[in-house]
This record gives sequence, C-alpha cells and structure tokens, in this order.
Amino acid sequence: MQRCSSVVSIPQFDQMVLLVRHAERSEISDIRTHATAMLTEQGKADSKVFGRALGNRFRNILIWHSPIPRCRDTAGYMVRGMKETSCKVQVAGPLHWLSGDFIEADPDWINHEVVKGSENFFRQWSGGCYSADQITSMKEAAAIELEKAMMQIEKGNSSVIIDVTHDWNILVLRETYLGLHFQEVGLPDYLDSIAILKQGSSLALWSLGCSCIVKT
Repeated sequence: MQRCSSVVSIPQFDQMVLLVRHAERSEISDIRTHATAMLTEQGKADSKVFGRALGNRFRNILIWHSPIPRCRDTAGYMVRGMKETSCKVQVAGPLHWLSGDFIEADPDWINHEVVKGSENFFRQWSGGCYSADQITSMKEAAAIELEKAMMQIEKGNSSVIIDVTHDWNILVLRETYLGLHFQEVGLPDYLDSIAILKQGSSLALWSLGCSCIVKT
C-alpha cells in the first residue's frame, strides 16, 4: 500500500502531529449531504492495513478524528490494525476543527461551486478569488490548522498524534507551506497525510518527500 510506505519515511522527530485523510468513501453527489458518505468495504480494509503500518512504526499513538462518521470509522479501523502490533494506542475523540469548517456562505453556494468542477473550485480558492464571507481564505485556513496542531504538540500528551481529517485540511497546508500545488501533485488521496514535526526547537511540515521549516 503506497500510503504505508510514505509513513515509514517520515523524518526524525521528537513530537509529531500527522494529519491523515479518511479512507475510501462512497460517492458524494451533493456537498450539502457529504456527512452521510460512509466508508466502503475497501476503505475499512485499507484503514486497518494503514493502522498496522503505523503501529509497526511507532510505539505510542494518540488518535483524534473529525466528527464526521467516515473519519470516526477510519480511526476505529486503524486502531484494529494497530492492536495487531505492540503499539499502545488511545482514541481521544472528535475535534471540530478537523471537519474543515471553512465555509462561511450558504451551503447552496459551495455546492454550486464544487459541482461546476472540484479542480476549478480549488484553483479559485487558492487564487484568492472568493471573499471572506464566502469561504475562509486558504492561507488563513492553513494558519488556523497549524496553530491547532501546535497546541496539540504543546500539550505533550503523546509524541505521536494522529488526526483523521479530510482532503481539504491537507490540501491547504500543502499549498500554503510546502508549495505542493494540486495541479502538479494531485488532490490528496485517501489515507494521504501531512506531518507537522517538532525536532528540538524547530517545527517543520513534511509531505510527499518535501519539507519546510515553519518555526525555530
């Protein structure tokens, strides 16, 4: 499984927050009802394999997840895989910010924009074509996510924290801090991830083999 191999290659760290997109879900035809899209059988199986890979790589893991059911279930199946290893794992529960609540406008507006084409929507969003009363700017959304992850690190409850989230949450961090534009690397795949790493006094982001220092 490709995403498992990427986790193995994460650079050395003292503490880490790993944002992971949920596993494969059923099709979404209307973003206004996206929360009802559940994991497929393949998604459940992939989550377990991915969890086993994490369990073989790390000794202690704390898991949070978006309140959306497919993220909760991804975390649950990941734990099943982790429990097949010697890793100690604890599910802490849901975190609202992991649901990617960036939309300020009427849900009908965002559905209309996405239905026209997701790539066009992300291009418009990253280009600053939408106003703040429609959707949080991509740069601001990324800054909020980074701040939330830093707070998780500062609490020091675990050296490895897994946040099961959505593709938008990973995309905004890649675009803003790593310069990994979706037009070049594609949209985040199922179980794709981005790591926020604390090593000594430095804080860095890492994904798809690329990294950058965001704080020293």
